[in-house]
Amino acid sequence: MTSNNLYRVVVNGEDGEYFDYEVEADSFSDASRQGESLAAGMLDVQYIEVYQIA
Repeated sequence: MTSNNLYRVVVNGEDGEYFDYEVEADSFSDASRQGESLAAGMLDVQYIEVYQIA
């Protein structure tokens, strides 16, 4: 990947569970897609938070 943008992605589930990831992405939407993909099958996604950290 040619991007230098680092994002913190928090995938929140319906039961209060969440997964916290750091991903390298080209945009906030790309980071959101990556986080959703990483958490797929592990929880029922309620919402996703994305923060740029670098």
